[in-house]
Amino acid sequence: MDIPEVIPPRTRVLLRGGAGLGAAHRQDVGREFRVGYYSHDDGLDCIWLVNERGEYEQTVDKAYLLKHFEIV
Repeated sequence: MDIPEVIPPRTRVLLRGGAGLGAAHRQDVGREFRVGYYSHDDGLDCIWLVNERGEYEQTVDKAYLLKHFEIV
């Protein structure tokens, strides 16, 4: 799969897990999120994860997202 420079908002991602997964994310393995909209204040390397209720829940950077999440 060819990964774009900027992962488009509303892209679905699934938390896979794996070595180096932060403690806060271990309980979320298997959850699906959507990529939220980017803001000028945060920049393009701050990726907001939107939960199943449509709430902006947490952030990751692109390297972390590509390592621990699968783009659905």
